[in-house]
Amino acid sequence: MIEWQAPKARVWLRAVAFAVAAIFTTQDIVWADGGSFVESLAKRNETPVSVPSGLDWTRRDASSFFNAVSLPENLGQIKRNFQGSRDRIMIHVQDAHANTEAQKNIASVLDYFVKEHGLKLISLEGAEGELETELFSFFPNREARLTAAEYFLHQARLSGPEYLVMVDRPEVDLFGVEDRGIYEENRRAYLESLETKDRDEELLAGLNKVLEGVSRFVFSDELRGILRARTNFQEGGRELTRYVRALVESAKKNNVAIHDYPGMHSLLALVDLESQIDFEKAEKEIDVMISDLKNLLGRDKLSAFLTNTVQFRMKKMKRSDYYGYLQGEVTGMGAEDASLAKKYENVLSYLKYMQLYDAIGVDIFEEIENLETSIKNKLFRSEQEVQLDRILRIAGIYDKMFSFTLTKQDADFYYNYKDEFKVETFRDFLTPLLNQYQFSYGLPSQLEILDQGLARVERFYSAALKRDKILIERAVARMESTGQKVSAIVTGGFHTPGIEAYLREHDISYLVIAPRIASGIDEKKETALYEASLKQTAMPLEQRLVEAFQVPKSGQLNDPRFQLAAWHLMIAKGEVSDFLRVALSEDRQAMVKNPQFTQAFTTLSLTVILSLMLSA
Repeated sequence: MIEWQAPKARVWLRAVAFAVAAIFTTQDIVWADGGSFVESLAKRNETPVSVPSGLDWTRRDASSFFNAVSLPENLGQIKRNFQGSRDRIMIHVQDAHANTEAQKNIASVLDYFVKEHGLKLISLEGAEGELETELFSFFPNREARLTAAEYFLHQARLSGPEYLVMVDRPEVDLFGVEDRGIYEENRRAYLESLETKDRDEELLAGLNKVLEGVSRFVFSDELRGILRARTNFQEGGRELTRYVRALVESAKKNNVAIHDYPGMHSLLALVDLESQIDFEKAEKEIDVMISDLKNLLGRDKLSAFLTNTVQFRMKKMKRSDYYGYLQGEVTGMGAEDASLAKKYENVLSYLKYMQLYDAIGVDIFEEIENLETSIKNKLFRSEQEVQLDRILRIAGIYDKMFSFTLTKQDADFYYNYKDEFKVETFRDFLTPLLNQYQFSYGLPSQLEILDQGLARVERFYSAALKRDKILIERAVARMESTGQKVSAIVTGGFHTPGIEAYLREHDISYLVIAPRIASGIDEKKETALYEASLKQTAMPLEQRLVEAFQVPKSGQLNDPRFQLAAWHLMIAKGEVSDFLRVALSEDRQAMVKNPQFTQAFTTLSLTVILSLMLSA
C-alpha cells in the first residue's frame, strides 16, 4: 500500500479538502460583502506596484512609452512594435508552452511591466473569463506559494502569468479570452484527426519518397544541394548557418544581388567573429576599457561619455547603441595610437559581435525565403523544374498540416491555393515521370485517403484561425471596459500575425516580445510535458490526492503543441461555487470528471500542506 493511500492519510487529505473548500466558502461570502475582507487579506501579502512619477497615460503617447521601455535582455527580446494613434497599448508576449525557463521569463517580463509601467491586466488563451487570483492571498507564506508554483510549473500545468500572480502579484487581473465553444471545436477537430494520424503519416512518407526520387532526375545538383540544406535546417534547426552559406555562395555564383539581405550578412559575420573572440576575457576587458576611456577622452567628449554610460547602466540606452558608441571612440583614438587598438583588439571584436547579435531578428527568415526564390529562378532550366518545386512546396505544407506545425504564413498559402491541395495534383504530375524514368516503385496505394484526412485537419486550422480574432477582440474589449491604458496578452506565436493585423487595423499601439530561452531545449521532454498537460493526465501528487477519494481518474487525449494552449489551471471566478458544491458533495466522481476542478483542488491542497509545514 502506498503511504498516501493509508487510512490515516486519507482522513488527513479529506481534512485538507474541506479546508480548501472553506477558503472557497469565505471567498463567496466576501464577494457578497463587496470584497472588503479579500482586500484586507490581499494587502497583507501584496507587493505594492510602483508606477513611475509623472506617468499619465491619458496624455502619454506610444512613442514616449516605447522610449521608456528598457526590458532586461536576459528576460526577453522586443521583436516588433507599432505606434497607433489611440491611447491604448497592448503588450503581446509570445508563449513557449511547457518550457520552464520561458515561463519564468514570461513571468519576469510581465512583472517588469507591472513594476515599471503599471500593468494590471493580463489576457490569456486557454481560459475564459476572469480567473480567481486572490485565493493565494490567503496564504501569507511566500515560500509555500513559491514551492507549490515551482512544482506545477515544472509539470507544465502552470503558465508564466499564473506563476506571477500565485507567487508575487495576486492583485494583477488574469482574464481568459477564449470562447469555450470555439476552443472545443478546435479540440474536437484535432481529436478526430488523431484517429487516422498513423495511416496519414505513412501515406505522406511514401509520397515524399517518390518526390525525393523524382527530384534526382529533374533538378540540377546545385539546386538539389540548396534544397537539401534547407531540409536539414527545417528538420534539425541547427543547420541555419550552413543553409545561409549555401544560399550566399550560390547567389554569388549565379550573379544574384545579395546587398538587399543585411540580416544574412550579419549572421555570417557573427559566425565568423565567434571563432575569433575570447568571450570570458572580453567581458572582463570591457570594464577596463571603459575606465581607460574616461581618462583618455578630452573634455569635449567626456560629458557625452559619462551621459551615455549612465544611460546604459540605468538601462535607458540600448546595448547595441552603447557598444557602437564605445567602438567608435576606441577606433578613433586607435587611429592615432596603434598600441591602443592592438590592446583592445579582442574587446572591439566583442563589441562588434554584440551589435550584430542585437541586429539580427526574425526578419532574417523572410530574407532567406526571398533569396532562395531568386536563386531558384536563376537555376530553373525548364517548366518541369518549376512545377516540381511547386509540388514540393505543397507537399511540405501537407506535412506541416498533418503534424500540426503549420505557421500562419503556411496557412495563408494553403487557403490562397486550396484548389491545388488534392491527391490528383500529385498523381497527374508524378505518374508520367515515374514511367519516364522507369521507377521500380510508385505512389502509395489508397493515396486518395489523404483528401479525407486533409478535410479533417482543415477544420482544426479553421477553428484556430477563428480563435485569432476572438482572442484579441476580447483582450481589447476587456482593456477598454476596465479602463486600462496598458494591457498584455500571452498567446502562442501562431496567433501573432492575426493579433498584429487586428491591432494595426484598429490603430492600437503594441509591442511583440519573445521570452529569452538561453539553455538548451529538451524537445522530447517538453513535448511529453505539454501533451500530458493537454491530456490533463494526472500528476504524481494529483494521483495521490484523487486516490484519497478512492476514485480513478480518467485520462483525456492531447492537443497539438503550437496552436492550442492547455486550459489554464486556475479556475474562473464564476466557477467557484460549482467547485465548492463538488468539493463538499458525497459524489467524488463529479470531481474527477472535471479535470480542471481536480487540478485546482491539487494546487490549493499543496499550498495548504506547505503552509502548514512551513509555519509549524
